Amino acid sequence: MEPGYVVGGSVRINGFNIYRDVKSLAKFEASIASGKKRKTGETLIREQERIMQKIRGHSITLVPENAFRSLNPALKLKDHMVYTVLSRNAAGICSSIIKREKASLQDVEALIELVQQQPDIAGRNRLIGIWLTENAIFNNRSLIFNVFENSTDQENLHEQIFDIISKEKKGTDVSEIENVRNTLLLELQKNKLSLDIIMANDEKDTELKADLERELQSIELKLKSSTSPKDLVRSILNSTKYEHIREVALSYCYQVLRELGIDDPEKIADLYPDDVPVVIRQKMVIAMAFSVDSGIIVLDEPASNYDVNTKLKILSFIREQHRRKKELSIVIFSKDLTVLNSISDRLLVMYAGNIVEEGTPETIVSDSKHPFTSSVINTFSAAERVTEKSDKLEFTLGFSPDLTDPPKGCRFHPRCKFRMDICSLKKPLLAPLTEGHNVACFLYSEQVEED
Repeated sequence: MEPGYVVGGSVRINGFNIYRDVKSLAKFEASIASGKKRKTGETLIREQERIMQKIRGHSITLVPENAFRSLNPALKLKDHMVYTVLSRNAAGICSSIIKREKASLQDVEALIELVQQQPDIAGRNRLIGIWLTENAIFNNRSLIFNVFENSTDQENLHEQIFDIISKEKKGTDVSEIENVRNTLLLELQKNKLSLDIIMANDEKDTELKADLERELQSIELKLKSSTSPKDLVRSILNSTKYEHIREVALSYCYQVLRELGIDDPEKIADLYPDDVPVVIRQKMVIAMAFSVDSGIIVLDEPASNYDVNTKLKILSFIREQHRRKKELSIVIFSKDLTVLNSISDRLLVMYAGNIVEEGTPETIVSDSKHPFTSSVINTFSAAERVTEKSDKLEFTLGFSPDLTDPPKGCRFHPRCKFRMDICSLKKPLLAPLTEGHNVACFLYSEQVEED
């Protein structure tokens, strides 16, 4: 927003820089604001927005802090869920319906074999849950889990499971669903190719660009012979012809909500946002984020301001989703060290917009090196020890800097008790201290970040 603008740098998702020419973009935004080159500037910004539309909710999804405020008060919660899932993951829902209708005894036998190879109960249940979701089995899940756990007739276990699954088949016209799915998959492939072409053009790889453009033309020809993906999604969302797809999408959302600790999701989903508590609305938004097929999910303070039980439920849900979806990356922003320590594989500590330390949670908590990180750890530790008559609460003197005019050099140096002359002149480079542990501090490295 004016007067803010992007000075430089890049944001890369799967190698693609979503802000390919930030300086030109900022220049044109400034030109538009001053009334100059309005037409050229608006064209560039519209192009950037088209690129972002191919990425948002597909490659990356954001759940901001207090995301519940984004819910439309005029729509029921189930309408929010169905729209989100089908506008971003309709192909996945169609695939699950096709798998359910085509599920065979051999498919069940393959599942049982995989489950029996798992040594622990949690791993077995996770495999079963993933398979049931991929096959749109939602109504009899608890019965299937119970049969797996308690069946005394192991020889006929596959027949018992198949019999339960068969009761959920609807006799749906699979060929129609396959046509819908294939069209939507072509559209997804088209979007990916268009981004790959942009990247190949930026890298001046003319041969790759030509190959990608030929492939794109082939997909566009196929799409011309079918209903446009936009119209198809609109029909899926509104037409009675595709009501069965919406029902499966809703069942999928209800299952995700149950995993988040909402016991009666069908009843709650029929209400409006203002009719349910804030914590339920926040869980709804988190559930919707994990119901679309993104490669990256960014969560800003996902469990802040909630009681301990709610916080644990949300964190365990996020951790379980990460275990299930091997290709999913989750980025969490939080000021709560206990949250990050309990759920993260890797921690990045930031001060005034700069990364000052990076490592595993164990390393950061037990062997922090940067003075800011150490002060945060010490404050948390002291807070646990403090009583009315014992230790005083430790804290770091001073205040966070004004980011419109940040300190030169290391941004933490005005508050650092170990500061040296170089700290106010040069910015330290985030450099390796040990394997997987990086620190930006002149106490450990003389490497300087280039201007």
